Amino acid sequence: MSSTESTGNTIVASTQPTASTPLTTHAGSCHCGTVTFTVRSPAFPGQVVVSCNCSICSTHGYLLIYRPHEDFVFTAGEDRLRVYSFPGVHKGKIGHWFCPECGTSVYAASTDPGYHGAGFKAVNVRTLKDVDLRSLELKLVDGRSL
Repeated sequence: MSSTESTGNTIVASTQPTASTPLTTHAGSCHCGTVTFTVRSPAFPGQVVVSCNCSICSTHGYLLIYRPHEDFVFTAGEDRLRVYSFPGVHKGKIGHWFCPECGTSVYAASTDPGYHGAGFKAVNVRTLKDVDLRSLELKLVDGRSL
């Protein structure tokens, strides 16, 4: 596992694959299976995964990949998701979607079309079924300092 530092405003741009990177479809779900989805992304290992130390990422154990909204497709339970937003670093402009049954944090996304990361979902890699977490290339982000 390798790591690098990054600042909050460059996270999405610096973790995106090139246009020529082949994409793989990964199945994901919450713990109880109420929410299921697929996400297209580069294969693991080989893509950078964000590990942020801000209060919500640390609490939920997020390991994130940033994917365009169109690469994330629900297969069940989208209507069951709940969203939590807090007034900290992002001043309530980032929503964190979770399953109300089991509490699994599935993804985060901008709730303001003009705000950082709009157009992308920050998908929690821990919800993907075919990923060996020990093989991930982590980018450490100091979200506490933003």
